[in-house]
Amino acid sequence: MGIVNSDSKGAISFEKTYNDIVCRIELDMGVWIKKLESEGVKAAHPDDGWVDRVKNKVILNYPNFRDIIEIGDRIALGTPYEYRLVVVNNISMGMYDKCYHFSEIESGIGVPYPIS
Repeated sequence: MGIVNSDSKGAISFEKTYNDIVCRIELDMGVWIKKLESEGVKAAHPDDGWVDRVKNKVILNYPNFRDIIEIGDRIALGTPYEYRLVVVNNISMGMYDKCYHFSEIESGIGVPYPIS
């Protein structure tokens, strides 16, 4: 297998496909965030290593968006394609930032968010 030149059709095709995918993800994220905000959800964050799934707490280290969060507010954990909604039931101070303790809301678990 040889080296692919940057001007080869394959590289151009790959770059276009990659750019199209990134653009679609950014558009979906924008629609998802606007929908969440309109429904009163106060933050969205990836359901990643900053989420402690055993102790049900999250540090919003790099949220997709975040408003002022209080006990009783909802947070979306995940992506526009798969997410879960949680409700904040306690807030404590972690080592560097606030830690939001939560309970899951059954209606939002494991289903794609409706994007139109």
